[in-house]
Amino acid sequence: MRNILPQLFIYFTVIVLNILAHQAVAATTAANNSTKVTVPQYCTNIKAIIDQTIQPLIIPNNQYANVTNGKFVGAMVGVYHNQTYCYFSYGQINIAPDAPSPDFDTQFEIGSNTKTFTALLLQLAAYEGKLGAGTNAGSPLDNPINNFLPPGYTLPQSTTPITFRMVANFTAGFPDSPLTIYYANYPQTLSNYTSTDFASFIASMQLPTTLPTTIANYSNVSYMLLGQILQFQFNYIDYISMVSEKILTPLQLNDTGITPISANLRMYI
Repeated sequence: MRNILPQLFIYFTVIVLNILAHQAVAATTAANNSTKVTVPQYCTNIKAIIDQTIQPLIIPNNQYANVTNGKFVGAMVGVYHNQTYCYFSYGQINIAPDAPSPDFDTQFEIGSNTKTFTALLLQLAAYEGKLGAGTNAGSPLDNPINNFLPPGYTLPQSTTPITFRMVANFTAGFPDSPLTIYYANYPQTLSNYTSTDFASFIASMQLPTTLPTTIANYSNVSYMLLGQILQFQFNYIDYISMVSEKILTPLQLNDTGITPISANLRMYI
């Protein structure tokens, strides 16, 4: 069975996104073609507010040895208001002494925001009939996922059928991670983790007696499984190919992908 790292890794943290790229191109071009760039008054007015919020979160470049939770090496903030775009840069792109500040070309790891891509793919699958027809005037998202699992995957028995909606909104009772130690060193931990390993984990999960749960419990496993189901239903060999064709290309997100365009342009978090 193939190594599942290329798929699972993105479900966790590795899609990189140049958040401002779509609008930054025009702004950068204008700046390069002019000796003087006029800053909109609105941007000037809100700068103090943005500074007050972001600057306390940035680690001074001589204090990286004292990094604490909630602090960041650098950040790029974009604000849109009444057809006006404002951009504010803070800190550096990494901890090297001569590292530049982030700019329009800096790419950021978006971490678990990748789940929004999976959620959008889930809606597309429902729209395209990949999840079956809705029952009793309901949505296909309320169909049990058991009927759509890839080969080799089985769910543990439960008194209530587990639906796509339950998995997507974290009320299916799934745990957060298939590996208790992946948070500490997840790239290495997952380097030998296969789809067979993940399927075995899914089959062995201990689910709550009552489903859906009354409280949403955050779960990476939920979106890992949704990704596997969607790959199977859309007939893609990997997650990033599916995301690229279904989302990135139609929306012209040319600076978004699984790997950075250049290591020099990537914001290390």
